[in-house]
Amino acid sequence: MRDKYSNIVILLIVFVAGYFIFWYPQYVFAYDNFGFYFFLPNLFIYKNFGHIDLSLLNQINEQYNLSYTLYQFSKVESGNIVDRFPIGMAILVAPFFFTGHLMALLSNYPADGFSQPYQWSILASGLFYLAIGFYFTKKVLKFFFSDKTTAVILFVFFFGTNIFFFSAMGNHFPHVYLFTLYALLLYFTIAWHKTTKRKYAVWLGIVFGLILSSRNSEIIAVFIPLFWGVYDRRSLFAKINLLKKEYRQILLLIAFTFLALLPQLVYWWSATGSPVFYAYDDAGSGLNLLKPRFFWVLFSYRKGWLLYSPLMVLSVLGFYFLWKKQKEIFFPIIVYFLINLYLIASFSSLISYGFRAFVHSYAVLIIPFGFSVSFLTHQKKWFVYLLGLLIPLIFFINIFQAWQLGTGILNGRRMTKEYYWSVFLKNKVESEDKKLLLIERYYDGKDRLSNEEEFNKRVLYYNSFENPSNEFLKQYGSLRSSSGNYSYYLDENTEYIAGYEQKMSSITKNYYAWFRISLKVYPLDNPHESNIKVVVGITHKGDIYKYRTVDISDYPDYDEPNRWYTLSIDYLTPELRSSSDYLNVYIWNQGKNKAYLDEFKVEALTVD
Repeated sequence: MRDKYSNIVILLIVFVAGYFIFWYPQYVFAYDNFGFYFFLPNLFIYKNFGHIDLSLLNQINEQYNLSYTLYQFSKVESGNIVDRFPIGMAILVAPFFFTGHLMALLSNYPADGFSQPYQWSILASGLFYLAIGFYFTKKVLKFFFSDKTTAVILFVFFFGTNIFFFSAMGNHFPHVYLFTLYALLLYFTIAWHKTTKRKYAVWLGIVFGLILSSRNSEIIAVFIPLFWGVYDRRSLFAKINLLKKEYRQILLLIAFTFLALLPQLVYWWSATGSPVFYAYDDAGSGLNLLKPRFFWVLFSYRKGWLLYSPLMVLSVLGFYFLWKKQKEIFFPIIVYFLINLYLIASFSSLISYGFRAFVHSYAVLIIPFGFSVSFLTHQKKWFVYLLGLLIPLIFFINIFQAWQLGTGILNGRRMTKEYYWSVFLKNKVESEDKKLLLIERYYDGKDRLSNEEEFNKRVLYYNSFENPSNEFLKQYGSLRSSSGNYSYYLDENTEYIAGYEQKMSSITKNYYAWFRISLKVYPLDNPHESNIKVVVGITHKGDIYKYRTVDISDYPDYDEPNRWYTLSIDYLTPELRSSSDYLNVYIWNQGKNKAYLDEFKVEALTVD
């Protein structure tokens, strides 16, 4: 039977992944998945496309507990709510969404886009695309290796790297789906260069367009077909002549790329009034191209790629064999790999196990990986037997750590070197182990300081409004004061009152700090109609992130005017983009209310 061994391995992969996907708890629509998927129920069930109903979002989120905050959506200048995530994943899973919708209509489950039938269908879509991805990965490998070698490569690759976790136990958008799209991109790239058939140009355009509409930063995928076959001056000119000769097919490829991108452009136009929209405007994360963290990305205990998937070093070493044996494909693969590595290392905030951002690139990296495996399996028998003893141990550690992550023993956010070795190969965590983790951060908008006694407390800023400045003299009064002789009179003419701003590096040398901000307020209006806020956040190059507020209306027991209330908020710093970022605290009279203010205080709680 043709491809007997590699097909058996693919069936095994699909069976193992399917077992975990359907019998292991999956957060099908949670967090990022909510943003990737929402296009489908919003259009086909709630009859919206360019418009999103905020009350509907809140209702769905509350009912299914999908996300602490609705970070997946943002408001544009027109006031419209826009889905920040690209539309490509929704296009890919649309057939499965319709299947789930039909199942819901024929059953007693709510046909709301999120009930159990939809969850089952989307889980099935993950397994389907995994199978397609590995099938076309096999076809790509068969251009270079025998069926037996291909089977060995696929087997070692799946069970020995973190694609096992992200295929079976964390099968979420978009990485496994992008893995499949990259496998298709490679296959059609090779097929077109071998035959220059029009159908391959069409499919190449469609796949490239889907990649772009699934993750806009994946425009770097263009380097693979563009430089395929180029490795020296002569091959460069040969490639240029080929593109000139087949210019009609190149235009066809571009046209189908645009066609696959069209739903995204139409959505942006409908939702924002522009065919292009930059959604990743969160100051807390972004690219810092001048300070890539290569060592952190590759080897850190926090989430180091080669620490948690050490077998992927075979991909890195495989570039040597690739150059020796297949020069014509060395350049496009290594250019793609290096640019992708640089972008990942430059991104400030990636929460994952072993850097899931690499997973989709595995469809490309499996080629040099395969050349390393082929080299090793053709060594002397004693060496191959030694590998046969070592590889199962690597498989065991990889699968066991995937289980540890799934059960919460390994923590995808808070890992340290000390904690890693403390729980290595453990099946439960002791309370002493947990003390070795990084500080616990909360993602529900409410920081909770429960161990205040463990910190050193100091006052950074205190304003009792006892020294009125000439500029604001009329705002200071002695009719009401919580302490001292004066307070600050806030009226409709004052919107902001500057508070405290300081560079984080001058407050603490540690990677985090707690702050307690308090303010005494004497409202002259109904407190529940008041909108006087204490605002705290971190600013990076003038843009604020982890923005938190507290006001009187947050306190249900404060229902009388003409008395003093205390506004207080505990604030844990986020993961700082830079130690030169600033803590920023101020008062915002959002509703133009009248009140007296006193005892504005900022305290730091640090371990240094």
